[in-house]
Amino acid sequence: VASSIRVYELARELGMANAQVIELCSSLGIGVKSHSSGMVEAQADRVRRKAERDGLVVAPEQVEEVLEPVVEEVLEPVVE
Repeated sequence: VASSIRVYELARELGMANAQVIELCSSLGIGVKSHSSGMVEAQADRVRRKAERDGLVVAPEQVEEVLEPVVEEVLEPVVE
C-alpha cells in the first residue's frame, strides 16, 4: 500500500498556503480539489521539487505563527 499525504500536510511542511499547493498540483496534472485531498508520496515528491525549483519553499524557521490572545469579557449579572 502506497503511503499518502494530504494537501494541508504538504503545505505545512513546505511553509506554503494550501491554495499555492493546490495550484502547483494543478500545474503538474495532479488532481486535487481541496486542502483535504490526498496524493501518493511520489506525487508529493514532484510537488516538493517544483516548489523548490520555483523558490516557493519557506524554511521552517521563517514560518511564524501569529496567535491573537484570547480575551474573555466577564459580564456582571444585572439585578434590578
